[in-house]
Amino acid sequence: MTVNNGEVLISGLSIDLTQPDPRLNCTKDFQLAKNIGLNNVLAAKCGKYLPVFSNASSATGLVSLTIAECDRLPLSGLATHAGKSNDGTAKFVYSVQDLKIGSPAMDTVFSLLGGKDFGKSLVFNIKDATANVANGSVKQDTTLAFGENLSRSVRFAGGVEIESLRLQDFFVYVSPTLLKQVDKNLVKYLPANVGLGLKGVVSSPQIDESTITKLLKDAAVKYGADQLFGGGKKDKGDNTATTQEGNKKADDPIGGLLDQLGKKKDKKKKKDN
Repeated sequence: MTVNNGEVLISGLSIDLTQPDPRLNCTKDFQLAKNIGLNNVLAAKCGKYLPVFSNASSATGLVSLTIAECDRLPLSGLATHAGKSNDGTAKFVYSVQDLKIGSPAMDTVFSLLGGKDFGKSLVFNIKDATANVANGSVKQDTTLAFGENLSRSVRFAGGVEIESLRLQDFFVYVSPTLLKQVDKNLVKYLPANVGLGLKGVVSSPQIDESTITKLLKDAAVKYGADQLFGGGKKDKGDNTATTQEGNKKADDPIGGLLDQLGKKKDKKKKKDN
């Protein structure tokens, strides 16, 4: 059948009604949807457990979804609970072409990369993202490619507890070169992909500042040591200045990044008051 100018198939699905809780089963690698036109309502409803889409205020793109496997997935409240009785599992694989999306998670992350509405101005492609449903949680891995020749990317990976909607061990991975507030001297001392922790609930996540602080303090120490023991460009006789610079970096290793996050918190508190 046709939905939002795309195709939806249900022939591969079956529901077992002989159990106390209805269970969904599916043939392997069944393509449920192909080139469905995305909008904010569809994104917010179907992407409820995916931070990229949860509580979306705007969304466009073409979505394709495959059920890689689905075995006894509960279609009742049992799906929200962790325990032996919730023994059903499912794996979904999805792709989105020409995605434009505005959501709290995207706003939070991309404000660190280029400003408040930076993410809304970009066009993304998602290829073969995964969402695994089991034992009351959704574990996911989604990479959004963007920029010239899709050469840049941001990866969302972690879990969401279905009942509480709280994030579990969730990180957003970005190249340190994309973090505008990080001192350029520290970039080469950071991992190729910096993991920014996300905490809170899926519909309004917050950056976990402690993950940023640890990464960048470690980088600052490496930078200071490199400067002190000959890696820097200063004269060897200028160790005092070098040491002071290294210590300064260690004390404030992330430039204005935490200040920026702090301002956002202050604004939110004022708004709540």
